[in-house]
Amino acid sequence: MILGAIGCSGTTTGPEPFVSGVPPAAAAHFTKGINLGNRLEAPNEGDWGGVIEAQDFPFIAGRGFDHVRIPIRFSGHALAASPYTIDAAFFSRVDMVLDQAAAAKLAVVMDLHAYDDLASDVAAHRDRFVALWTQIAARYQSRPDTVAFELLNEPNTQLDTTWNDVMLPAIQAIRATNPRRLLMVDSVFWADPTKLSMLTLPDDANIMASIHLYEPKLFTFQGQDWIGAAFLTTGVIFPGPPPTPIEPVQAAKDAAWANQWFIDYNTKPADTNPSGPATVAAQIALIAAYRQGQGRTVYNGEWGPQDGGALDSRVRPGHGGPPAVRKRGHRMGDLGRPREHESLRLARGHVADRDHRRAAAGSSKRASTRRGRSGRAGRPAADLIRSSCEAALGLVGLGDTATLCRGGAQGRRPAVHRRSAAPRGTMPDVGRRELGGPAGACP
Repeated sequence: MILGAIGCSGTTTGPEPFVSGVPPAAAAHFTKGINLGNRLEAPNEGDWGGVIEAQDFPFIAGRGFDHVRIPIRFSGHALAASPYTIDAAFFSRVDMVLDQAAAAKLAVVMDLHAYDDLASDVAAHRDRFVALWTQIAARYQSRPDTVAFELLNEPNTQLDTTWNDVMLPAIQAIRATNPRRLLMVDSVFWADPTKLSMLTLPDDANIMASIHLYEPKLFTFQGQDWIGAAFLTTGVIFPGPPPTPIEPVQAAKDAAWANQWFIDYNTKPADTNPSGPATVAAQIALIAAYRQGQGRTVYNGEWGPQDGGALDSRVRPGHGGPPAVRKRGHRMGDLGRPREHESLRLARGHVADRDHRRAAAGSSKRASTRRGRSGRAGRPAADLIRSSCEAALGLVGLGDTATLCRGGAQGRRPAVHRRSAAPRGTMPDVGRRELGGPAGACP
């Protein structure tokens, strides 16, 4: 079923001119959401342990979310050679998911995800990228403005220096059939907020910049081997410093940026500790500067700690960031994207204190599994999930959320966390994996 609304194609003459400080009209549909990750962006749905189920959508809507962000691997279901036709069966599966979301009155961000080949060989794949969006846009041109397109998840590698040129033909292809569809364009270096200033967006009112925030990253990604050996030190808390200094793994000592981070983590007080609120505040300042300078709405598609750290510390970043954001009149979402697969499954009736397999944690080219405990024996997992979110942010929900921040002086902005800990140019290339989580808009 499709939500009754005017579609984003056909009747308008072209893109709406951009006005600084004025958010896209469709932003109102995207105030609080959750990612359905590790499903349609897996090589095949189910390969990473999760599938999208019809009951997911009313469950999510019932927790107060207004939309879902759905990572989708269109590039893995299309011809390698021209005309790059997308598989009809895969398109039909996406149709079904969109209809199920609409039936639950949830808006959807369609996120073109896991196109690693484009990042590693732009010249060989840029035409295919445009062709994929030409097909996607044509197929969904009659969908209402509760469907948004995210151009590409986390541009990186070769795209760090070519993204502005690569995105334009794709945007033009979309605008040929969807003149005013809401588009989200990630910053480069894996959607890092420090790279927002590198985005050159066209004169188009219905485009939002998009970022992912995972700071402090050596806390957020501790123990996750898929991101790199320097992240394998565990026992990192938030906020630092720890009661007893910890000894980082040798790979962290060997990396100058990580070694210095741990020196500061072990010695600096909480208010200036790299694993503390000041790190989150610095990210807020970057987003605020872009929003004020460019007048663009900023959308936060992913944030939050992985499951490598202690639960009490993973909740605390919610105390470190959101209060500062709320004092300035802004809203953000609930926990972090990595656990939403488990959260959905548990909250549908499983009991706490069981080990549950969650979605794979590995690069987008490999999959592995992790286990996590859901809570105390005898307590419904849904209650644990809900109370964790409430403790962190005073919101009822689950999983990681994304926040949409309006452009201009009256805008909204998020506070959250993101991946690579080192400054650009010092961070070694690492294996990457796509996480899962919510999305939303700030009124």
